[in-house]
Amino acid sequence: MLIHGATDNDIHPPRFGGAQRSFGLFRGLARRHDVRVLCVVPNRNRGARDERIDGVAIARRKAWYTSLAWRLERARVAPLFLAAHGHAARRTALLTALPGAPDVMVADLHLAALLGRSGGAGAALRVLHAHNVEYDHFRAAGPALAMSGAWAARLRAMEARAARGADRIVAASDEDAARLATLYDVPAERLIVAPNGYDEREARPAAAEARVRARASLGIRGDEYVALFVASDVPHNRAGLALLVERVMPALAGERVRLLV
Repeated sequence: MLIHGATDNDIHPPRFGGAQRSFGLFRGLARRHDVRVLCVVPNRNRGARDERIDGVAIARRKAWYTSLAWRLERARVAPLFLAAHGHAARRTALLTALPGAPDVMVADLHLAALLGRSGGAGAALRVLHAHNVEYDHFRAAGPALAMSGAWAARLRAMEARAARGADRIVAASDEDAARLATLYDVPAERLIVAPNGYDEREARPAAAEARVRARASLGIRGDEYVALFVASDVPHNRAGLALLVERVMPALAGERVRLLV
């Protein structure tokens, strides 16, 4: 089976959550299928234009307007998802990076225009890869923009179109799937839950000597336990950290537990 994917992140090396999730899913699919993934990246990206990693054929194509969208968001003028309009305008050109007629086409929201329209018999199965319920995430953790309510409504309309146009939607959690079903009237049979994951090869136990050195550099005694909290600075992660600091750690007082953030 030929599977095409499209994402607006460089999925390798998978340095953050979205890239880890995408690369993990595509790497798993590549164990049994021919998988080719388009990564739309900014001009500063130094990755190879085309390469194969762990069975996944990665095609990186640069888009100057992604940097412009990023700068507009930093200036609190417009959100980063504005780049989706550029992707849609370049749909034909971007699809040339993915040769062959796919059996399945998987795309992130910003590249949902590449899913195309229903083509009847023989057409590719169109799959929307939902890393979040983007409308909710934008309202809870989005940038502080002028007219943020209007931008949120625009994002909701974009997400609704993508949800309606997809044959299947891959959600990151049961909660996201339920919310997508409610928000966009998506039937349960069109929703697939693939729990958020990570590249397990990057979580290898360190050698004893390396652990001793790492602990010493942080001033952690050999008889202390370490709890590590790794997350981006968004409201729901701040709430999780507050729970650890205010409730969990006090309950562990005297248990020799150190919390690293």
